[in-house]
Amino acid sequence: MNNTPSVLFITRTYPPVRGGMEQLSYDITTEVGKLTGTRVIANRYGKKFLPIFFVIAIIRGLLEAKNYDVVHIGDPVLCGIGWLIKKITKKPVAMEVHGLDVVYPSKIYQLYLRTFFADMNLVICISRYAETLVNEKFPTLKTTIINPGVKDVFYNSNLTRTELTDKKILLTVGRLVKRKGVAWFITNVLPLLPENIIYIIVGKGAEKVIIENAIQTTKQQNRVILLENVSAEKVKLLYNTADLFIMPNIKISNDAEGFGLVAVEAASCALPVIATNIEGIPDAIIDGQNGVLIESENAQAFAEKINSLLQNEKERKEFGKNAREFTVQNFAWPKIAQQYIDKFSEIE
Repeated sequence: MNNTPSVLFITRTYPPVRGGMEQLSYDITTEVGKLTGTRVIANRYGKKFLPIFFVIAIIRGLLEAKNYDVVHIGDPVLCGIGWLIKKITKKPVAMEVHGLDVVYPSKIYQLYLRTFFADMNLVICISRYAETLVNEKFPTLKTTIINPGVKDVFYNSNLTRTELTDKKILLTVGRLVKRKGVAWFITNVLPLLPENIIYIIVGKGAEKVIIENAIQTTKQQNRVILLENVSAEKVKLLYNTADLFIMPNIKISNDAEGFGLVAVEAASCALPVIATNIEGIPDAIIDGQNGVLIESENAQAFAEKINSLLQNEKERKEFGKNAREFTVQNFAWPKIAQQYIDKFSEIE
């Protein structure tokens, strides 16, 4: 195959729908598109449109695959489409894997994977943890790891906060699901911290009621701020004005954190990150480089590290500065996009 293979992308997650997978799909297609010829077949209307998109993607994929060197499928939910395109057009197919999309606990879904997923030419895993999940179920598949990249568009050193200046701000951004550990953090860590520390949570999801109950039960209504439907500009403001970013994930059966892109975004803003050392997070946060990793559900260790960084402003800012430099150097999208091109070129 030539050194700059052209790529047909097929993805069921794409903006304007907001989410981590949607953002990653957009970034992969646009950044790789800067290096070679590409075309994108994308579902831009969310999960409800998926059955219709599935049919559209099959038809368009079969018609257009002949014009490209490689077909890239956004996640295993569409592996049936990749299998069909490969069988009919003989084009090589690469599959992106995030983690949960391999272990989702449905007998029908697992049968679907066993039928179609094992025939992919290459499986691109977003972390070492995701690769482990693939290797456990499909040991004969060829896998590689390409971590998600980050665009250096979040950092703005001129942003400051005019409110809560007498407080220290902890920030968590992400979908409110149990594995994120937000309710656990509120219940077990926040009570160990000084009263001048405020915890801001940005996100929405099924765990919202549990989180609100945790706030009420621990009587911390004045210390926790829960924000939904926050614009990208406001998230950027929070990244640049908070004191620490917290990612307190806990282990949940049949669920997993494939990577942790929000932590990388925070680190790119010189915001020190304290995260749990489980699943795909150690690929996003390298301990001592762009953040600190803590043992899962170790409340005392979380509290001690938070207090240590907040009590030494000079150390915290220096750590944040170094974290930003490391993150931008190692996770910049031009570098990540070239890794995709290199792997596509090697597909047999």
